[in-house]
Amino acid sequence: MGANRASAQTVDPKIHFKVIETSHFSIIFDSRHRLLAELYADYAEEAYSSLVPKFNEQAPTKTVVFIDDVGDLANGSAVGVPYPMITAFAVLPSPSDPVSDYGNWGRELLMHEFTHVLNFEPANGVFSPFRYIFGSLVRPNMFLPRWYLEGLAVEEETQFSNYGRLRSPNFTAQLRAMSLDGTLEKEDISRINEVSIPTWPGGTRPYLMGSLLWDEIVRAKDEDIVGKLNDRYSRRMPFFISGPINDEIDRNFQEILDDAYKGIRERSLAQKSKIEAESDFHIKSSLKQLGFDSNSPSISPDQKKLVNVAHSEDIDSFIEFRERKDNSQSFADIEPKKILEGSVIQKVSWLPNSNEIIFDSIDIYDRYYHYSDLYKFNITNHKKERLTKGLRAREPAVSKDGQHICFVELEAGKTNLSQIRADGSNYEALYSPEIQHRISRPEFLNEHEIVFSERNSNGVESLKIIDLSRRAIKEVLPEYAPAHFSKMTAAGFLFESEKSGVANIYIASSDFTSARPITNAVTAATTADIDTLRQELLVTTLSGKGQNISSVEKQVWQNQPTLLPLVSPLIPDHWKTYSPPEVQVDKNVEEYSAWQYLYPRYWLPFFYFLPGGSYFSATTGASDPIGHHVYSLLASYDTLSNRPSIYGSYTNNMLSTPLTLNLDDYYEYIYTIGFIRHNTLVNPLLTSFIPGLSNNFRMGFGWDYFQSDYLGNLIVRNGPSVFVSYSNAIKRGLQISPETGGSALLSYTTYVPQLGNIDYEEANFHGAYYFSKFLPRHHVLAGFANLYYAPRLQRNLLGRTTSSAFYQQNILDSSFVLRGYPYGALIGHNLYSGNLEYRFPIKNSFQGYDVRPLFFQKYYGAFFIDAASTDGFYYSNKDQFYLSTDAGHYFVGTGAEFKADTTIFYQIPVTLTLGLYYGFDPVASYGFTPFIGFTL
Repeated sequence: MGANRASAQTVDPKIHFKVIETSHFSIIFDSRHRLLAELYADYAEEAYSSLVPKFNEQAPTKTVVFIDDVGDLANGSAVGVPYPMITAFAVLPSPSDPVSDYGNWGRELLMHEFTHVLNFEPANGVFSPFRYIFGSLVRPNMFLPRWYLEGLAVEEETQFSNYGRLRSPNFTAQLRAMSLDGTLEKEDISRINEVSIPTWPGGTRPYLMGSLLWDEIVRAKDEDIVGKLNDRYSRRMPFFISGPINDEIDRNFQEILDDAYKGIRERSLAQKSKIEAESDFHIKSSLKQLGFDSNSPSISPDQKKLVNVAHSEDIDSFIEFRERKDNSQSFADIEPKKILEGSVIQKVSWLPNSNEIIFDSIDIYDRYYHYSDLYKFNITNHKKERLTKGLRAREPAVSKDGQHICFVELEAGKTNLSQIRADGSNYEALYSPEIQHRISRPEFLNEHEIVFSERNSNGVESLKIIDLSRRAIKEVLPEYAPAHFSKMTAAGFLFESEKSGVANIYIASSDFTSARPITNAVTAATTADIDTLRQELLVTTLSGKGQNISSVEKQVWQNQPTLLPLVSPLIPDHWKTYSPPEVQVDKNVEEYSAWQYLYPRYWLPFFYFLPGGSYFSATTGASDPIGHHVYSLLASYDTLSNRPSIYGSYTNNMLSTPLTLNLDDYYEYIYTIGFIRHNTLVNPLLTSFIPGLSNNFRMGFGWDYFQSDYLGNLIVRNGPSVFVSYSNAIKRGLQISPETGGSALLSYTTYVPQLGNIDYEEANFHGAYYFSKFLPRHHVLAGFANLYYAPRLQRNLLGRTTSSAFYQQNILDSSFVLRGYPYGALIGHNLYSGNLEYRFPIKNSFQGYDVRPLFFQKYYGAFFIDAASTDGFYYSNKDQFYLSTDAGHYFVGTGAEFKADTTIFYQIPVTLTLGLYYGFDPVASYGFTPFIGFTL
């Protein structure tokens, strides 16, 4: 599992954190969530007792568990550096989440993440002394492939629970669909390591196929294989992983994966034959779709319009829309349109006017939180209105009279059933079950009753009805548990049940005393609606390339067998019944303190080739688990200046406006004449969002102390600064670059004469814009503009200089790029540059080489033209000296670049760049110049 912060600022400084210290864990939590923290303390110690013996008792003395409630995505993560730490997002998964079929979410989450901690922990053999040298960074198993790490964690979460993803009908249905469609075998051992392949099943590859592989390993050997391999890899050079598995299993990883695929294929074909023998569930046609995944169809009350949730390679979530021209037209014959985008949209519901929809989407709330809220959208005028703010509302349903909206309200570790009026007012909590109980997909049966699913902390999920007048709750159709994805249609109440072992759609009797299946899917049928004008069932089915909505004729869906064939688990259940161990946990609550986490625990060496020299550095840093205090330190040396440089940064996030203090003492080598400039910079900076504007805007206030020493001159500048920035450019999926939007940063500094020996004002502007509207797919026209303006600065050598390429950040200044010219070709007190690039895709490779630690994702290229001008100097190759110039003289370069996005060492994304540059100015350029570089 992975985790991302909700915003650039880490945690709301107003939260009061506390900690429970157990024998092996520090449970850090928001003081309002004590009950959840006490549960997680029990689950963590249960995980310790269950897992540590399997890993040969090699475990950290203490592991931090941070219960983070900043977002509404169920997730978690584990790290070993700088100290063992688990971050557990407290929200419960939605029914459409890949981890929706859980038993006890908190227990399985901590079992999964603590497996990672134990996996990372050992450093044996030759690596033992290196941990004393480099610190906690020395964790060889941290460099194992993702499929190894995540697959093992899924295997362990399944063994040490009575659910887990390997038992999940939802999870394993993906394997069955891919196997029957012939796409499973294409996922070789190199591809299943990647989370960056945007096609289905996306980022679940290491979990899905990795757990399948690990299950095959355990079956071929025994449970002791986990500890044996963990110990052996902790003694070996990273990335050479074939030897131990060949010794233990007498097969390599690809052969084990192939054998696992073979078993899935055989069982899938047998299940297909058994299912199809009961009935001919014939799909008339699949609806055309804009992405690789479409689900949750919803037909308007007038039966003329259809919306559904969709996903594509480049868009997280969006809503597809179709409208009939006449009542006889099938929705399957209509081209879809994208009407709006969102983030993790779960459900769309219609208002009675058939012209407005209500949907949920996640967005940043109050700067620190990534919460789900409800929105209204008008189909005609495309007006979008936010109905709730920070209510943590998802899965909305509208009452038949359009007056009320019921929804699932999220809290840390629990859910509530709530409602508001259609205009967003009159919030009312209707039902609040126990902690770790999940409510999902509520639907109005009538003005007085709401039906919903409730999953308890033991994984039992059933349908319930609440009487709004009496607030009485009753369970219905218990024999169809697990049951979810409720949908009230004009033809009756639909729901999905996995009673037969395969997800299928059922329709309930009007009194909810019985139900019958209306699908008999080979893979899975999850969400549906009924087109009453044509009597067609629109149902989400699963294929080997993702979910799609299909049309099923009346004579098919109304004539399915009363009892569907019972299908055994696709992965035979060989795990013993799990009983959590009895643990005694001291739950004394203490105040949280950050300081014990802030001493350095590692240092990281780094090496980089510069034009004509080399760059060496060592980095360390630390942060407390919450992120209240963050610092980094870097010491470097380059063979051009032959001098050391140091950099330090500290950020305090406990303030409402975070404070960052930067200290930089570095030697800057100007290539052209071997000129060395010694700079010292001290920069305290307060950063903040801008009240009243979108989260794309930021501002900051600071102070700049800048000392420069060159050619015997010591220049001191000192004064206040301010900046404003904006950015809405995002690169996603198959895109080679952001395709829309842009970014801008404007800063201004005035150096005060009384505080230094030089005074002047300077303004900086950096802007980028991306355009692709009329271009072929994924072709982009990108423009960049940079300006440094300091008209009163009389010393040009204190001004800005041009760079010869886009280098790795923090190694050389890459703001004013002029390719085809040497680094430092222009320098001056006013400097202007512009870059225009035409970027184009070449090939989507997504190919690796067995278990070798190199994977190629995409190849793409660019043609560019750069131009720059300065009031200052340019370097003359003929004279080997700087000559004066002014802003009327433009220096122009052009060329082409070939780039490859790769993954190296199984985890690290790296872009390789090969360039051929040409500078037009015969005096300042070297003509054609090759370039080789990489950026992380």
